[in-house]
Amino acid sequence: MTDEIKELHNQYNSDMHWSFEYLKQGQRTNFFKYADKRNPKNSKIFCYLKSFNVSPQRVEFHVDTYEKYQNQIPDLLDLIYYLILVQGDKKNPQVRPIAIAEKYARATISLFNLSKMMKDVGIVPTINQERFAW
Repeated sequence: MTDEIKELHNQYNSDMHWSFEYLKQGQRTNFFKYADKRNPKNSKIFCYLKSFNVSPQRVEFHVDTYEKYQNQIPDLLDLIYYLILVQGDKKNPQVRPIAIAEKYARATISLFNLSKMMKDVGIVPTINQERFAW
């Protein structure tokens, strides 16, 4: 965006920088369309949503989905905003169902000693896994 819109060019480091400065908490940008010239299937409709006074989130829709449900999209964005607010983590603003699923996944992983299980089975870690003690 900041590279394509003449008024924004060279004023911001990135789209996120622009949207953070442009939006107030609880606001979103207009919708933008990205059209991939090489692969039209990669095209998308997106906007930026600033739930808290932290980096905004990019909300994307497949073009066909956006066109089919265009009238329901504002309600869907209100729901996304609501689910981010009720999740309540300003440092990690995610919609509540994703945040809950992530917590369950982390708790499940902590039940097992994966490193020991991998060694017992004979799986050899990569160099990066050894270096970072994963």
